[in-house]
Amino acid sequence: MDEKPLFGSLRNEPGRDRIIDCPRCLKKMELVQTTCGVQVDCCRLCHGTWYDGGELSRILGKAYHYDTLLRNMELGKSSALCPVCRKEMTLLTYKRGIVSLVIDHCSSCKGFWLDRDELIVMRKIIDSIDVRASGGGLGNAFSSAKPYPPVKISKVQGKPLDPDSALAHYHAANLESNSEYEEISNGVYFFCFLSNLPVEVFNPRKRFPDGLLFIIAINFVIFFLMSQMSLEYIKRFTHNFGTIPYELLTVKGFFSLFTSQFLHADMGHIIVNMYFLWVFGDNVYDIFGDHGMIKGPVLFLCFYLLTGIIGGLLHSAFAIGSKVALIPMIGASGCVSGIIAAYWRLFPQARIYQIFFFQAYKIPISLYFLFWLGWQFIIGGTYGVNYGVAWLAHIGGFFSGYLLLPYFLPFNLEELHTRKPIYSGIR
Repeated sequence: MDEKPLFGSLRNEPGRDRIIDCPRCLKKMELVQTTCGVQVDCCRLCHGTWYDGGELSRILGKAYHYDTLLRNMELGKSSALCPVCRKEMTLLTYKRGIVSLVIDHCSSCKGFWLDRDELIVMRKIIDSIDVRASGGGLGNAFSSAKPYPPVKISKVQGKPLDPDSALAHYHAANLESNSEYEEISNGVYFFCFLSNLPVEVFNPRKRFPDGLLFIIAINFVIFFLMSQMSLEYIKRFTHNFGTIPYELLTVKGFFSLFTSQFLHADMGHIIVNMYFLWVFGDNVYDIFGDHGMIKGPVLFLCFYLLTGIIGGLLHSAFAIGSKVALIPMIGASGCVSGIIAAYWRLFPQARIYQIFFFQAYKIPISLYFLFWLGWQFIIGGTYGVNYGVAWLAHIGGFFSGYLLLPYFLPFNLEELHTRKPIYSGIR
């Protein structure tokens, strides 16, 4: 698939036919155009951007003031060379309160090198300053003749936004434009081609999901232990710990709604479930982490189990009166469906890779999940509970995850989706 950056490649434009190297990874950069009409040089590998003299002023507006900015930045020695004049650049550092910014500047050509997301920080610094109180734009705000006003990037439920939070991380991620900019690697292509499983195009997490990995590990440990049992013992084991709709109103039936979520029928069953849980669950777990080191994982586990329980209840409600009412239901599919729905609601602009007829496509997550959900309804509506797969548990887990998510979040959902227009170019 011949895909281009979001705003198109502008190589060989009049007056800008040069090709310069990235000062970080030394790869050739591409000339792209932002939505405000400024042509900048971007590196595909590290996503850094080179701004020639005057380009930052056109992007940041009147609040930006070159001379005042330099006077109020701490100077240091940069290890990078200017990609245009090949001279050693200067390191400029700004730090006030929780806000810090370190950029590279060439004093010879007045160009700036900004690593990924550094322009976002610079723009937020400018936007967060009360121009009326300071009596002017960035020039007055940076003035050393008066105290620095308090900087507040954003607020969540009345509190300043923690720059180390997952919310701040996803505010700066810009999934839509980066998804357009990313290209599929050979390894990802062959994995998608051979497995037909989805892979995220771009959605980097803030923290490592250790709690999520623990849940996955428990599932695999239990599956391994079950694989060592005899067939007769496995039948008794699944009968004791699987959800049997006919026994749902008993104490055993109630606890089986929990235990059944950690049992799986075969290797394909657990691998697919745990793969989807890892791919889509890491970012959801990341968001829950803003609750705190203990509260976040606990609430994630509660959310995970609750969606699975609701899925099991829906399956059981429709199974009563049929032969399926005596068959144990096992698997984490209801929980995973709830996590999938939470991912969709948190990151509706995300995309995944899928291979069709040997061609890689970036599929909007909404389209993928709508197709997945439609398939659950088609199979569930056609075969009901007698198909051998608890499709209704998938549907129940999905809708419960979608509807219950806002009650488990550490912030209002609108805070995640409302991104201040900072920069519309490729980052």
